[in-house]
Amino acid sequence: MPQEQQPNSEGDNQLQEWYTASEAAKKLSETSGKRIDPDYLFKLGRLGKVGTMKLGKRVTLYSKKDVDSYRVGGRGRRPAKDEKQANAA
Repeated sequence: MPQEQQPNSEGDNQLQEWYTASEAAKKLSETSGKRIDPDYLFKLGRLGKVGTMKLGKRVTLYSKKDVDSYRVGGRGRRPAKDEKQANAA
């Protein structure tokens, strides 16, 4: 399972293996065929679906390997509000 990593002294070579949130969202949008918001990457990182590296309080990078291999699934059918209320009664 991907984990959060810390930057080390390898510098630029290591950073080439990471996407910013906007770069990762663009890549996922290309592979999924639908628009992916950069905020979605935060959720994927928090759920452990993609590896992350914090560069500060507001900057997180996402593993290219994990993002490139991740496939965004379709959303399931959600029951209508009326169906929920009927089932609750």
